[in-house]
Amino acid sequence: MKKAKYLLIGFILLITGGGLFFLSREEVRKETPGNISFRMLLNKAHIVGRHNGKLQWELEADKTEKSSDERFTYLYGIKKGIFYEWEEGKLYFEAEKASYDNLTKRLQLEDVHIWYKDINARAPVLVWDGEKGLIICEKGADFQIQKSSLKGNYIEVDLRNSSILVNKGILKTKVGGIL
Repeated sequence: MKKAKYLLIGFILLITGGGLFFLSREEVRKETPGNISFRMLLNKAHIVGRHNGKLQWELEADKTEKSSDERFTYLYGIKKGIFYEWEEGKLYFEAEKASYDNLTKRLQLEDVHIWYKDINARAPVLVWDGEKGLIICEKGADFQIQKSSLKGNYIEVDLRNSSILVNKGILKTKVGGIL
């Protein structure tokens, strides 16, 4: 009977000790810095984009979302956006929403409006590629320039030398008041 009592007490201590060991290991895992996850939400943010140390663009967003385990930063209600690489000066933009890839450093704008002096353009999706100095409208764009309009399925604007590449596009020009 004594042996059975000691065996039962030992068994209970073993189970309790094992349970405490695994519970304490769980707490240690939660406190390690590599496993900490966060979600950042900002209202009214001013964001600056740089590439190779040079100021490339900046914008103001009504709302910004970023989590530690995602590589993208999401922006909503973009206003007062500026591309600085434009050969002619500053190229301004506004957009409904955007995503910034922290790995490839690409900015993608959706429902975007771009303008500079007499140039006015709208595109459903615009991608800024700082490595090449390009603005790419892969899903089409509509450019209005003084007496001309340009629509294309794919439009690529080289900011460094102000050239435009258009694929499957239509150019309309007013001549003598007739379009």
